Amino acid sequence: PIVNLQCDFDHPTQSLADLLFLRDRFGDLSGKKIAVSWAYSPSYAKPLSVPQGLITLLPRFGAKVVLAHPKGYRLMDEALTRAEAGAKAGGGSFEVVDTMDEAFAGADVVYPKSWGPMALMEERLSAQGAADLAEIEARALDQNARHRAWICDEDAMAKAASDALYMHCLPADIGA
Repeated sequence: PIVNLQCDFDHPTQSLADLLFLRDRFGDLSGKKIAVSWAYSPSYAKPLSVPQGLITLLPRFGAKVVLAHPKGYRLMDEALTRAEAGAKAGGGSFEVVDTMDEAFAGADVVYPKSWGPMALMEERLSAQGAADLAEIEARALDQNARHRAWICDEDAMAKAASDALYMHCLPADIGA
């Protein structure tokens, strides 16, 4: 057997682990609002696989998934199509909004995650050397810096349900 731990499109082991945790916590996910949002990071080359895995998996289990990202941080069209089809098949819903605040409003679960700008990630594939990569990275870091307000802080969490869960794909050292 072959197990996909992560690829350019999906991170199925992460998404399944998150699904199992959420089902353990809530039982049925039907009607639970889950906000998957781009979040600022000072680095840019983070893959799209985690948000794409979440949006394609969770609506199949009845969750109301809301994706938010600034302009320029779209996900792959195939992932969006799969998310919509999964929502239809599983009784969930899927929508894309323009602000983190809109996504977090009343959410039962928030999942802030940085990912790279698609156009620049694609441009990296055709880079012809270190100088090209350095120039692409500089533009990507500049693009990220224009969205520093896209952070999950106390104000953002106040928009979610009072008992909302904060999820993230990496361990965090809170207060470190």
